[in-house]
Amino acid sequence: MANWQSLKRFKFSLFIASLISFIVLGLLNLLIIVFRLLDEVFFYGYRKTKIEKPVFIISNPRSGTTYLHRLMTLDRERYAFFLTYNTIGNSILFNKLVTFVGKIDRRIGRPFRKFFDWTEKVFFSGWKNIHPVAWNESEEDEALFVFSFASPAVGIIYPFMKSFNWINFPDDYSPAKAKRLQNFYKNSLQRSMYSEGKGKTLLIKNVFSTGRVKLILE
Repeated sequence: MANWQSLKRFKFSLFIASLISFIVLGLLNLLIIVFRLLDEVFFYGYRKTKIEKPVFIISNPRSGTTYLHRLMTLDRERYAFFLTYNTIGNSILFNKLVTFVGKIDRRIGRPFRKFFDWTEKVFFSGWKNIHPVAWNESEEDEALFVFSFASPAVGIIYPFMKSFNWINFPDDYSPAKAKRLQNFYKNSLQRSMYSEGKGKTLLIKNVFSTGRVKLILE
C-alpha cells in the first residue's frame, strides 16, 4: 500500500528535479573530497587542533535557535562559527581559495560577488521568511551531514522520507557506522577551527542534531 501511495504521488518533473539534484550533489561532493585530500597534504597539522569547550545549540525547529545563534555570532572575537559556504566547502584549502578570490574580486569590481548575490536570490529567496540564508552569513552545520547522506534535509530533494526514516537518527546507527560519522564530523570541525577559529570557542547551532546528540557528546 505504501509503495502504491508513492506511485500515485509520483511526478515526472519531481523525478527529474531529484535526479539532477543528486547528480549535482554527487559532483560537488567529489570536488570537496579532492580539496579535503589536498588538505591532508598541505595542512596535515590541522589534525592536532583541539576543540575545547565548544558550545552547541540544539533544540526543536522554530524555537528561536537561529535568533540566539546569530545574536551570539556578533561576538566574532570570542566565537568561531560556520558560514554557509564553509559548511558546503569544508576544506582548509577551499577556504583559503575563497579568501584569495575575494581579494581579487574586490579589486576588479566584484563580479563574483554580484554573481553569488544573484544565486542567493535564485536558491534562497523562498527561505526568506522561514530561515534567511546567505553564502557569507552564519549557518547551521547541517550540510556536513547532507554530504554524508545522514540528514533529514535530504528530504528537500527527495520527499519520500518514510523510506529512509533511519536517516533522522544517527544515534541509532551501528557502532561501526556511527564511529565513521563521528570521525568525519570531528575532522570537519578541526578543519574549520584550524582555518578560522584559533583561540576562539566553537559555536554550533543545529535543530536536526536532536537525532545525533549521543554521537556529538561522544
